This record gives sequence, C-alpha cells and structure tokens, in this order.
Amino acid sequence: MAEREIIEGFRFQMKDGSVKGIGVDEEGNLYWDKKPIELKQRLTFSRWVNAAAILAAIATAVQAVVAVLTYVYPLKP
Repeated sequence: MAEREIIEGFRFQMKDGSVKGIGVDEEGNLYWDKKPIELKQRLTFSRWVNAAAILAAIATAVQAVVAVLTYVYPLKP
C-alpha cells in the first residue's frame, strides 16, 4: 500500500517535550501524529437543532439572492 501524503496543519509541543501534529491527507481524512483518527460514534441532533440549521440555510440563500439582484439591478436615486 502506498504511503499517503499527510499535510500537517498544526504542531503541538506536549508537556513531556514531544512534538505532535494534526493534519489531513488528499482525501480529507484526519490524522494525529501521522496516525488516522477514527470516529466511531455518529453525531445526532434534535429536531429543533435540525430545523434551526435548515432555517438558517434558507435565510442565507435568500440573502444571497437579494445581494445578487441588488448588484445586477442597482437602486437608482
């Protein structure tokens, strides 16, 4: 198996003096000290949090449309 190129984002000096790093590979996988990090627990949110996120996304999309229309059709004094 070919060695993956890990792009290191941050380096940390631990209390014992060792240096550790966190990084990602070209596929977006996360690594700590050049070892892959595996998440084994799925994250779930309540219905209210999901509803708020959807509402925020819709509001953001509406603001983007208004900004584009204002740019294309500027208001004339």
